[in-house]
Amino acid sequence: FSKPYGLLEELTVEDGIDLIDEIIYSEEEEHINRLLDYMNDNMKKVKEKNKIINLLKESIKYNDDPIINKKTEELIKKLEKAYNENKEKRK
Repeated sequence: FSKPYGLLEELTVEDGIDLIDEIIYSEEEEHINRLLDYMNDNMKKVKEKNKIINLLKESIKYNDDPIINKKTEELIKKLEKAYNENKEKRK
């Protein structure tokens, strides 16, 4: 790969939770990293933030890669903040 992420990651996020789940639980660390980077840099495109947060929290239990888990934890924090801000706007 020549870029940190690309069309595959964009389409994965567009497709939603099912495909994200498939990538996050794959053993392809490079694909997981690229997906996490894409979601981190494109927060507005991430749909179903609450479901994604739960998925990511669960995935940490099963992944033993410290770099992926650190990225995942950082993404969870950003998604939670965005989710809570959006929730406040709807009140």
